[in-house]
Amino acid sequence: MNILFISPWYPLPPDNGAKLRISSLLSALCSRHRVMFIAAHHPAVQPVPPQGVLSQCESVIPVPWLPKPVTGLARWLSFLWPRPAWVFFALSSEMQQAIVSAVNPSNFDLIITYELSTLAYLPAYARVPVILEDVELGGYLKEDQATGFLARLRRGLFVWKVRRVLRSTLPRLAGCTVPSAAEHTLLQRLVPHLPPVEIIPNCLADAHYTDVAAHPEPETLIFTGALTFRANYEAVSYFLEKIYPLIKRELPGVRFCITGRNEGIPLPLAEQDPSVTMTGFVDDVYPLIANSWLSVVPLLTGGGTRFKILEALALGTPVVATSKGAEGLTLESGKHLLIADEPEAFAAAVVRLCRDSALRARLSEAGRKVIFAEHTWQSVAPRYLAWVEQIAGNTVTNHGGTI
Repeated sequence: MNILFISPWYPLPPDNGAKLRISSLLSALCSRHRVMFIAAHHPAVQPVPPQGVLSQCESVIPVPWLPKPVTGLARWLSFLWPRPAWVFFALSSEMQQAIVSAVNPSNFDLIITYELSTLAYLPAYARVPVILEDVELGGYLKEDQATGFLARLRRGLFVWKVRRVLRSTLPRLAGCTVPSAAEHTLLQRLVPHLPPVEIIPNCLADAHYTDVAAHPEPETLIFTGALTFRANYEAVSYFLEKIYPLIKRELPGVRFCITGRNEGIPLPLAEQDPSVTMTGFVDDVYPLIANSWLSVVPLLTGGGTRFKILEALALGTPVVATSKGAEGLTLESGKHLLIADEPEAFAAAVVRLCRDSALRARLSEAGRKVIFAEHTWQSVAPRYLAWVEQIAGNTVTNHGGTI
C-alpha cells in the first residue's frame, strides 16, 4: 500500500513526545508499506538528513514552516473568526504546495495526517482516504476553570469554534486515533457522528531503554521536557514555588535537574537556587534519568499521555506525578508510581521515596515490568497496522468516497 504521512513535526532530533510517537508510527508503517513523509521544520534550522526510521521511507520531504503567532489587532479580530486560531495555524504555502504536488488519487491508497493543525490542508487531499492521527483535545480545552465573565466568554467561544470545526471535518475522514480512553470520551462528547476511532497509546521502543546503565544518586530529582512547551513551564514553575521548598525543608541536600530546551524562558526560582540545574537540550537524556533517584511530573494541564513517565519507568526511575500528569496511563498509584495533587502531599511523596530505599526498589521493578509488558510499540504496532489496513481496505474499495 502507498501511504502519504503529513506531519507538523520533523522527527529528528527526537526531543519531544510527538516526535517519538511519529518515529514509532513510521517504523511500523514502513515495515509493510511504502511511505512518503512530508514534515514541517523550523525555517531557521537545517533539518537533520534522513537517518534511522526516516531512511526506511520511500521519500522524505522537509518543508520550512513556522506558524505565526496571532497578536495585536489580529488577535482581537480572531474572536470573530469561525475557526480557532490556536488549533488551525496560518497555512504554509510551502506545505500546501508540497501536498498538492504529492497528492494524486493514483499515487496513494491512504493519507495519514498528524495532529489537528494538519486538518487545515484537508482540501488538498482530493478524494484520498484520510486518517487523522493523535487527536488530543485535553490540552486545548483545559481551562474549564476560567473565572470572570470575559474569561468564561472567551473560553466558551473557543470551545464552540473547536466543536464546530471538528463536527464539520471529522465525519468526512476515514478514521482517527486518540492516545487514551479519556481523549476518546472527550471526542465522543464533542462530535456525535465520528468515523472509526482507535485508541493507540503512546508507547516506547523497548530496545532504547534496556542497555542504559543506572547508578541512581540519593536525593536527586529530575524533570524532563522542554520549557518552551507551556504545560511544562507551568508545571516546573508550580513545583519550584509550591513544592520544592517543602522538600528542601525535609531534605536539605536534595538536588533538582531540569532538562529540555529553555532558550529565552525566564525561570528565576531555578536560576537563583544552587541546588537546581538546568541542562537545556541534551542529546541523550536517558543516563540523566537513570541516575536520578526519582522523576517528578507535576503537570497541571495538557492532554494525551506522558512520554516522560513512560521513559522514567522504563529506565527504572520511580515517578511522583499529579493526577493530570499520569492521565491517560493505566498505572496504579502505590504500585507503579506515586500520585499526589496537593503541594504538601506531593512533597511528602517525594520525601518518602527518597528515604525509603525498599519502596523505591519495589516501584522501580513494578514500573519497568508494566512498561515492557503493556507500553511498547512492539506490542501495539500489530494492532495499529491491522486497523490502518482495515480502514484503507474499506475506503479504497469505495474509491475514497468518505472524503
